[in-house]
Amino acid sequence: MSGGDDGGEVLAEVHCSAGALLLCRPHQSRDVAMHALLNDAPTMLPHLSMLCPISHDDSTSRRVRHRAEAAASTSCMLDVVLGKTGELIGSTGFRVVEYGASSAEWGIIVSKAWQRKGVCAACFTACLEVATTTLNVRNLTASTIAENESMLAFFKRRGVPQTGLHTDDETGVEWLVFGAPLDNLASGSVL
Repeated sequence: MSGGDDGGEVLAEVHCSAGALLLCRPHQSRDVAMHALLNDAPTMLPHLSMLCPISHDDSTSRRVRHRAEAAASTSCMLDVVLGKTGELIGSTGFRVVEYGASSAEWGIIVSKAWQRKGVCAACFTACLEVATTTLNVRNLTASTIAENESMLAFFKRRGVPQTGLHTDDETGVEWLVFGAPLDNLASGSVL
């Protein structure tokens, strides 16, 4: 299996499944594969240019932070892994969980080779379940840039309206903010 996993390690780290996909905790055995994904220009550019390129040290720090935040229940980032091969093809989950506001900020990165194949929809469906059953939150938020037409269309198809915008102080990137109560969202199909 790719990333150094054997079958037992993959199963031990599975948080949930989405059809043919496994959504796994960000295990160290996939850190190198995630670093490669974050440095894959066709996948990351132009929509997530603030993460690409990313140094090995910064990528490792990001993964260590995701593991620590998951342990503290302040985020729930998950590796998207092909169930049959163990190949890492993306990352999804909730970058921030705000229990006081009963909300979680969803995001996704899918390898260019796996885009437009239902991966985003499958992950979204699984993450809605994680939000309601594991995180026990009632509202979903998400952000994207105006140029990310496929994500804008995805949000529209699922009934996630734009609720505002914000500019990242560090990067100067303007983000469109979306959000809705989980009960109002259309999940879509699963692979």
